Amino acid sequence: RTQTGPFPALAADTATILAADRNGTMTGIDAATGTPSWSTTLSDPVMYRLYSAPALVDGRGFAGNGRRFAALGIQDGRVMWDTPDVGAGFWPNYAGAAHDGKRVYAVVPGRGVYALNATTGAAEWQAEKIPVNTINPQTPATADGRVFIISQGTVYALAAATGAELWRGKVPGKGRQGASPVVGPMGVIVAGDTGIACLDAATGAPRWTNNDLAALRKNGKGRFYFESHILATPAVSGGIVHIATTDGELAALDAETGKTLGILELGRPFAASPIVSGNAVFLTSYDGTAFGLVSTAP
Repeated sequence: RTQTGPFPALAADTATILAADRNGTMTGIDAATGTPSWSTTLSDPVMYRLYSAPALVDGRGFAGNGRRFAALGIQDGRVMWDTPDVGAGFWPNYAGAAHDGKRVYAVVPGRGVYALNATTGAAEWQAEKIPVNTINPQTPATADGRVFIISQGTVYALAAATGAELWRGKVPGKGRQGASPVVGPMGVIVAGDTGIACLDAATGAPRWTNNDLAALRKNGKGRFYFESHILATPAVSGGIVHIATTDGELAALDAETGKTLGILELGRPFAASPIVSGNAVFLTSYDGTAFGLVSTAP
């Protein structure tokens, strides 16, 4: 166990765990021993309140919050670049940054979508016409030269190199979703407050939709204190989509067909994404209860 600042968000590779906290501090932790290797407080702790997990790629850690973004070397915590405030006056938010090795992609309320050069931090393009949510915007996803954004009930696909819009589609439900998009073997998986859908990554055409979880809500009302049924971004691993809900369910869907493989009632509300490792699923509930589940299926 290692102490970090309040509400740490984590990312990891085989050697390093990177923790970002609400005080604007990034901490590098040795993955084998749990010993902190370095700690760096970014230049403006108020504007660098970090709520979302950083991204790790090629020995660099990227962090951001919808106003400012930075890259650090994960070996020593040295700041490699640090952007000026690009926000439009909105408070730092929960959306993190996505990366593809060349660029870092970020959503900025009031400013649209930015692509930053991963080496220098310089802005390469801005898609200002994408209406990014000012409350609870979602972290982008990227794959195969495309960037996927969810905002106000719509999923957008943009060209990673230019920011040009390629297609747009609908998220299931009334646009109250909090889950970020994730790329699976059959396309882009998006979760709304009434269901889960998979859209073709190249065209946006629907591949499948699953409303089994929504059917469990009696009278359309949540069991705990959440209006949205799915806030946690799904996790895709081994051909299975794992989804945790604010009503306390953990569901497994076939990633290719969307068919429900099983639903487990855990009795706690979930707003954070599950983590999958081999045949084990780990998740933490909104009230602080941690679960570790192991599949016994052959």
